[in-house]
Amino acid sequence: MNILILYFSGTGNTEYIARKISLLLNELDFKIEMHSIEENFQIQADQYDMLILGCPKYYEYPALNFVRFLKENLPGSKKIIPTFMFCTQAGSLKTNFNKIDKMLKEKNYCLTVSRSFAVANNMVILESFSMTSEDKIQSNLNMAEEELKPLIADFIKGEMTKEEPTFFYRTVSYLSGRLFTKLFPLFGVKYSASDQCTGCGLCAQKCPSKNIVINNKKPEFHKQCIFCMRCINICPNQAILYNHKQCKQYKRIK
Repeated sequence: MNILILYFSGTGNTEYIARKISLLLNELDFKIEMHSIEENFQIQADQYDMLILGCPKYYEYPALNFVRFLKENLPGSKKIIPTFMFCTQAGSLKTNFNKIDKMLKEKNYCLTVSRSFAVANNMVILESFSMTSEDKIQSNLNMAEEELKPLIADFIKGEMTKEEPTFFYRTVSYLSGRLFTKLFPLFGVKYSASDQCTGCGLCAQKCPSKNIVINNKKPEFHKQCIFCMRCINICPNQAILYNHKQCKQYKRIK
């Protein structure tokens, strides 16, 4: 049985969970193929028997660049494909998967398992959100691993295990995700680089939305930012500023 794991990860949290899922499935002797949407990877229709999707949650809604990728690049299937989708986040709130569930059904994918995993806060530009302690991160990761085994067992058996947030929360999360995405162009231009910047270009190379351009050995920030925080967290000199302020860096989980 062939299983595709497809994910987007801003700072590594989603990739970490995706790799844990891959290891667990490998132990069960399934054939696993894992790809990030940032790879030059074309999904072939009906090549896989099962699908696993993962992305972060931004402003309480699944990352819209990932949702857009699925709409544009996930081919329709002649057979029903069981699908497991997860989101990574800072807290423990449930996720509104309803719109994605509907879109998947239109392509003949059946969302049977959906789950949110608390990992860590990486929204380092907001002072009101404190950094997650290392102890708390480890506790979250331990809990996620404990949850994954029974979830994968349910997925393999075809049992429905879906998060069901309230109607009010589904509505608010969808609207907040859409609203803040519309405001990203206004907020995204508040990035800049300090004198510590050496012009190495790493931020531009790694930006998933190609929002950063190096000009005269300094990064310029445009209006396609998705606020994944990758540029801030990978800068070797901690030179990326937001609103002229230096931000703490979130350490990628190993």
